[in-house]
Amino acid sequence: MNDLKKPKCIHKYLPNIKSTTPPGLGDFLRGTVRLYKCSEIYNYNVFIDKNIHPFFSFFEDDENYINDGSTNDIIELMGDNQNFQKNLEELFKKNENFSILTSLFYTKNENGIYENYGKIPENIQNKLKKLLVPNKIVKDKLEDVFKNIYKLDKEEKYKVIHIRTGDKYLINNEKYNNYDDYIKNLLLKILFYIKNDDTNYKYILISDSKEFALDIKNFLPRILYWDNKKTHIGYLNNEEGLLDTIIDFITLSKSEEIVSNGSGFSEIVSEIYNIKNTRL
Repeated sequence: MNDLKKPKCIHKYLPNIKSTTPPGLGDFLRGTVRLYKCSEIYNYNVFIDKNIHPFFSFFEDDENYINDGSTNDIIELMGDNQNFQKNLEELFKKNENFSILTSLFYTKNENGIYENYGKIPENIQNKLKKLLVPNKIVKDKLEDVFKNIYKLDKEEKYKVIHIRTGDKYLINNEKYNNYDDYIKNLLLKILFYIKNDDTNYKYILISDSKEFALDIKNFLPRILYWDNKKTHIGYLNNEEGLLDTIIDFITLSKSEEIVSNGSGFSEIVSEIYNIKNTRL
């Protein structure tokens, strides 16, 4: 239980920010881990504001959510700026309530420099898992997708191939080019990985690019793919896209292995749920 006498740090997922582009889900949750780690040192309660972003409306209530919704006086500490780490520590040292949006790294290397992702302490994993319990709307859609699209039984094991082609396709609507060297190399790496996989697991493909996914599907008809709405949740494109993104997130969290080309979305799932993450 939270001690109500402690000062509050409220993490707010703003869709429109001043300092840079909005963070993706992996970036936001990475920042949440950093805040939880600080809270243990400086004796704070950390909450996520459930009312400021519709993403969180798809999850059950929890003691670590707060229903605030205010967009006033929110401090932004984004990216991998090492000086921002000091700024964050100074905020906690004040022992006062504050609201923040941060994507700061939470893992220190042997040289004392903060690095992107890394192992999350079990107590913080458990807090995040409680925050990410889907509500009935999500559960019903998840069941429908697995039954009618993936055609997988509830207990059937599977792996996920998660490919992030980048914001230029997802957000900026640049024309997809399947002759691009990077795209061609990804296709070859996926084909090579599956060919050399000696397990009997089925594969689900998740990607931020419909065109790329359909290319993979053409090469590998047996791969399972759901042609859902693609969105970067920091931009609030549409509610259906948010829900479909949550379905993808949960699908990753229940997999036996994530095979990816590197993405905060898949990295954070891997670290929260202790899932093997193989880099292509």
